[in-house]
Amino acid sequence: MELPRLSETCEHALSLTQDYHGPAAKCPLHGDQTPAERLDEWLLAMPRPSLDVERHVYSLGERVRPSVTEILVGTGIVDERWFTEYGRWRGSAVHQVTWFDDEGDLDVDSVVDTEAFTRREVLGHLEGWRKFRRVTGFAPKAIERSVCHPTLGYAGTPDRVGVLGDGRLCLPDLK
Repeated sequence: MELPRLSETCEHALSLTQDYHGPAAKCPLHGDQTPAERLDEWLLAMPRPSLDVERHVYSLGERVRPSVTEILVGTGIVDERWFTEYGRWRGSAVHQVTWFDDEGDLDVDSVVDTEAFTRREVLGHLEGWRKFRRVTGFAPKAIERSVCHPTLGYAGTPDRVGVLGDGRLCLPDLK
């Protein structure tokens, strides 16, 4: 089965996802569907690699796939000096808390101080995420779902894949 394409097939899709001021337009190649309306079909068809969380290694079948982070570091776009153990712990906590919140399962009282971060820090990130959702109308369609590009072969785990209130695609990155 051929993967349904979003931006690769729609000449204007990239500009639609980068244009923060106008509503999502219909795609001439896909009739009345916007790229955001095709998102569910695309997510279902996208190859799902396995992820060794400890080693941060993606594989699809028996083949190891380069990660987005690995590529960005290798090209010099990202400097690994800023990857700290503290940042990893805090990031994991923020991702877990926002995930539970997105699914409506968060018990805020369960967020506690640890040796690595404070409750106040994590709840500050949660409030920022809630404000983003409230202001933009963002609705997540996939949370922390690993994917692999079917042609180029790189893999990654977007924090969220979803749709803004006006119908545009959005891949926010939690920090």
